[in-house]
Amino acid sequence: MRCNGWKADGIGTSTDFRGTPQPSIYRPALVITTMETITKLVPIVNARAARVASSGLFRAAAMACCALISFSCYFPGRLTPDSTWQLQQAISGQFTDGNPPIMSALWRILAGISPGPAPMLGVQVALYWTGIWAIWDAVARRDNWRSFVPLLAAFHPLALVLLGVVLKDSAMAAALIAGFGILFRQHALGRPSNWIASIFVGLAFTYAALVRWNGMAALAPLLVYWLAPGWLRPGKVIVTTALLSAIAFPVSAFVNHALLRAGPAHLEAALEIFDLAGIEYYSGDQRVLSVRPRCYTPFYWDRLNTPRCGRLFEQLTGASEFGATDARPGQLPERWAKAIAQHPIAYAEHRLQHFNDSIYFLVPPSLVCRNAPEYPACRQPRAKVILDDFVKKNLLYWPCLWLAAGAWLVFAGGTAAGPRALAWSGMLYGFGYLLVGLGTEWRYHFWTILAISMAIALHFALDPNRGRHFNKLPLVVVPVALAGYATRLLFLLAGW
Repeated sequence: MRCNGWKADGIGTSTDFRGTPQPSIYRPALVITTMETITKLVPIVNARAARVASSGLFRAAAMACCALISFSCYFPGRLTPDSTWQLQQAISGQFTDGNPPIMSALWRILAGISPGPAPMLGVQVALYWTGIWAIWDAVARRDNWRSFVPLLAAFHPLALVLLGVVLKDSAMAAALIAGFGILFRQHALGRPSNWIASIFVGLAFTYAALVRWNGMAALAPLLVYWLAPGWLRPGKVIVTTALLSAIAFPVSAFVNHALLRAGPAHLEAALEIFDLAGIEYYSGDQRVLSVRPRCYTPFYWDRLNTPRCGRLFEQLTGASEFGATDARPGQLPERWAKAIAQHPIAYAEHRLQHFNDSIYFLVPPSLVCRNAPEYPACRQPRAKVILDDFVKKNLLYWPCLWLAAGAWLVFAGGTAAGPRALAWSGMLYGFGYLLVGLGTEWRYHFWTILAISMAIALHFALDPNRGRHFNKLPLVVVPVALAGYATRLLFLLAGW
């Protein structure tokens, strides 16, 4: 066949009238051959991925390497002001409930191995990668590349940052993922529970419940998955979580004070003071707390306890922020309940605004510097602060995006019990801060992001329809992302 003086030979080569090979734009046979080659390669790639994934020794070795690398990179472990104070308590043996006494007690025991944060870092890293190994080992029996997807959630940037911080939030997340991983592996492989695994899961879950005072909100859906998977329906799981959380408060207080002999720090007063200040701000009723000007921000409560603002926590409770005291907060709980009853709309405004800030939803760029310019990072040039906000605090870190994705998953059809329980855990824990939130640091929503991202990854790996259910996920998360970025851009255009 000739086309304008050129002959297409039909096998992807072209020649001119002298027979000299020339580049050709007409290569149907080459296109067909390429598509056939790709089609043949797909099962080969799947087969090789399956062979790699099917090796239990390979998976165990890979996760052991991840644990060793993590420990080496983070060694001896990063300390925050909270964990530094906790280390001092572990050394002295005098605990308060300002930070989890169970963590201080464990730290004191491990201090005999090595002083400092390294032993606690080792526990944290070991728990985390044990859970990831168990999850991967459970889904790797599926002969396709999707068995590797849960590893993407394990390597979420926030997890890589906070795993090296010796902190109660990181400890809770590591314990929960370890306990869930063992349970999920047993369910996925159809193996009966054995006493060793049950003891491990029980200890991990107990530690998670005690290491954060609101940890039961995250633990309850996983307990339902363990003991009554059929209860993972919205009504039952929400009611069960509420009941178990109510029971957990007195039980936790008994363990902390009677068994571990921790002194009371009355940190519940911080929530009451924060709410009273917010009610006063939004209602305009100066009789609520008499807060000094520019001392309240819905961003966080900390400013209320600074010298400029009269150290309200110490003034109203007679205690320092972390120190044990025999003082009583007086009439603060009654005052708090009365203010909520008198100004319910102001209370709702305060709580919603704080929650919006904490999940980084409809907020300005550089939310921290707008609400807390005293932060050292806010002394940088404005352009750099805003650029860092868009780059370092991108939508992968927004709790609002993951909460929306979790809501989609728990109500999506065909979700297995394991991913659904994990999604409920992350959602109920995250939404719990609507009522009890005090700050907006990423650590508060670490478990929410890790649990929901892992739940989505598991749903994709286990979905027999090869991810077809995911075509509705963008309908949920894209509007949230667009609304978040639109709000930030509007603030920029307004001149902030």
